[in-house]
Amino acid sequence: MDSFKPLLLAEYEEEEKILLQRLEHWSRDRLEKEGYMLHQLGAKPIEKQPKNVEGVVWTFNKIAKEDNQKLPLNKIE
Repeated sequence: MDSFKPLLLAEYEEEEKILLQRLEHWSRDRLEKEGYMLHQLGAKPIEKQPKNVEGVVWTFNKIAKEDNQKLPLNKIE
């Protein structure tokens, strides 16, 4: 498993570099259209937190009433 760490780290660093370039050069509209930005969201922790997850798990939804509470296409993991 340790043999994959350098490859995974390199992949992560390349993806982070690309994301930072997009955040710097793309407009807000393009970031949203391409799924890299969401706005007007509400968040709250889920009631029953999973025991096998470290930290707090949150749920997100649109706060604007006309948005039908569904999140648009996004690349947020």
